[in-house]
Amino acid sequence: MFDPPKDSLKEEAFAKINLGLWVLGKRKDGYHEMVTFMHEIDLKDDLWMWRSETLSFLVEGMEIEHDNTVTRTVRKLQEITSFSKGAKILLTKRIPPRSGLGGGSSDAAAAIRGFLKIWNLSLDRERIFDVASQIGSDVPFFLEGGFCLSRGRGERIEKIDFSLREDFLVLLVFPGIGLLTSEVYSWMGSSYSNLPNVDKVVEAFRTDDWEFLRGYLKNDLEKPVFERYPNLRYVKEVLLSEGALISLMSGSGSTIFAIFDGSFSQIEQLKRKIGKGFSFILTRFKRRNG
Repeated sequence: MFDPPKDSLKEEAFAKINLGLWVLGKRKDGYHEMVTFMHEIDLKDDLWMWRSETLSFLVEGMEIEHDNTVTRTVRKLQEITSFSKGAKILLTKRIPPRSGLGGGSSDAAAAIRGFLKIWNLSLDRERIFDVASQIGSDVPFFLEGGFCLSRGRGERIEKIDFSLREDFLVLLVFPGIGLLTSEVYSWMGSSYSNLPNVDKVVEAFRTDDWEFLRGYLKNDLEKPVFERYPNLRYVKEVLLSEGALISLMSGSGSTIFAIFDGSFSQIEQLKRKIGKGFSFILTRFKRRNG
């Protein structure tokens, strides 16, 4: 393990899950219009950054492409600020790539925060969020953090004024394969959802009405993914049969998550039922800042 120098700055890049995702149609710019609720969870990557004349990048924990969201973010910031200096960056990866948990987008948001801080650069909120949306649809959410409603292709963020309970357990089941978001959306066809009743969903989250949420929440991307990967449908069915409050695919996959209320001791039983080839991560909702 590489030890960053004492003068490095550390930024935490938390993962997220999508608590429902409705695809409303395809836009003229080629993106899909959607509505989704996203909540940060405690699973995270760590990004260390310190001043350097040039840009260099090192990753540990998992392999990712050298041209990644972190390096693209720093280059974009250099471009719009006309700032030539770089940074040395160490990224410790724990969030599986292409898993629907937002790891690359969260890393990009951490890079924005870190690069502006180490060089004391000033950008107004609008420009920062413009850079974020150019890097990835979920990056604006990770700049906001917490629990949010996201609209459009993900760039329109509305903060929700509470977080889900910290005593809930969130079980992530990752099949060991990643899915490309653009490819998953290309599988959608032309069957789209109507706009969900956002106010009713928010109130159900606020009042812990999980009976309503279990029947109402859905992820429109599950159907095309489950048609191609029926083992993921099976994972969801097992999680629900074991008492999950809800179980959904996160984002465009491939992770299936489940929320459990209180203690959870069935992990070994679940592993036997679901079978080999899957990784299991038990985490919680991220504590609300402030």
